[in-house]
Amino acid sequence: MFYCFVQDIFSLNIDQSKGGDTSSESLQFASETNFNNINSIFSSKSNSYNTYGVYPQRYEPSLQATFYGVATLDNLGKLDQAEKRDIIDYIMEHYNESSGLFMDKYAYKYLDTDFSQIYYPLSTVLEVNGYSILALERLGTLNLVDVNKMISFIWSCYNPLSSGFIGQPYSSALRGYFNISTIDNTYYAIKTLDLLMSDWNSYSQQRNNLVSYINSLQITDNYDWRYRGFINDIDANFNSLPGFTEPYLFSSYYSIKSLQIFGMVGSININNFHLFLGIPEVLNHLF
Repeated sequence: MFYCFVQDIFSLNIDQSKGGDTSSESLQFASETNFNNINSIFSSKSNSYNTYGVYPQRYEPSLQATFYGVATLDNLGKLDQAEKRDIIDYIMEHYNESSGLFMDKYAYKYLDTDFSQIYYPLSTVLEVNGYSILALERLGTLNLVDVNKMISFIWSCYNPLSSGFIGQPYSSALRGYFNISTIDNTYYAIKTLDLLMSDWNSYSQQRNNLVSYINSLQITDNYDWRYRGFINDIDANFNSLPGFTEPYLFSSYYSIKSLQIFGMVGSININNFHLFLGIPEVLNHLF
């Protein structure tokens, strides 16, 4: 069984002398030692496994954590050092052959969301299936799942009114904010579909609509540089990512990576996005 712990990485490039300040001035540029930092985290977690027999995580194992763990180890060239068979078995324990879907506790908790309370973004049903497929692909075991059922499920989560994807099959009867398309759901849908489908030819209109939807998430107002990134959804009353301040680097990342799959990164307002990232306008020509 595999657990991920990527939250440890986020503190590495913050100037600790500035305490809780997370303004752009307090953040340092990534250095060439990042690989060594990540490698040291890997070694630390391997030592934890040797001590406890598991990879500790803040809450409990999940398909999301498993995907992040597999992807991190694969990117470091260390996936062969992991217990691949155990990882595959853990993922497939959550697979229902009849429905062709993966579910874990976080996905069930997502379905039980009470929107009258403070919303906490959990892995959606769409996302846990994306995590599982992307992890199995890196492990070379996509043959264990019904690809056609997975493709059909993901397209069932497409919102035909706004474009974009939601976290479960779309229905006008869904309660609360379940029908609001979000870029995190959309990113994992696009990435998984791009892996499983031979091409997008049968979905050219949806592809064009998705590009327009993603571009609509970029804030282009000129009154503040912070508002030139991408929001996670278009509903001002729904905070679909943690916290109450948008845009995020997370949602901006999901937006850019989604457009990159379509070869459409150039469709955004690049100058504004560079300002959001803190890149001076005079340097825009370098990117």
